[in-house]
Amino acid sequence: INQDLLLLDIIESLVECIIITDENGLIVYASKVVEHIFGFPFDIIKGTNSKSWFSMLMSRSGIWTGMLTHRDGHLIPMNGSTSITPDHAHPGCMPFTHVIHDLTVQK
Repeated sequence: INQDLLLLDIIESLVECIIITDENGLIVYASKVVEHIFGFPFDIIKGTNSKSWFSMLMSRSGIWTGMLTHRDGHLIPMNGSTSITPDHAHPGCMPFTHVIHDLTVQK
């Protein structure tokens, strides 16, 4: 079993949106659900500053609640968490993993 592919399959099956940013806030990965929830395909947001698209994402570990904007302009209630995820392949790099949960159904 290829553990990397298995992990990617698990991430892509989640209803939560997973976004990974580098230490400068540039988006390096977003799960497929980012397009469903926010209307932004990964190809458009890859390599851009996360604050341009997702103002609530933090540059430190923590939990947050707030509103994020869909591509069409409507607001989406969200909660999420941000954690620092050391990159063992690149010592000194400290990317952030953001897990975002859409609260629309609960509202």
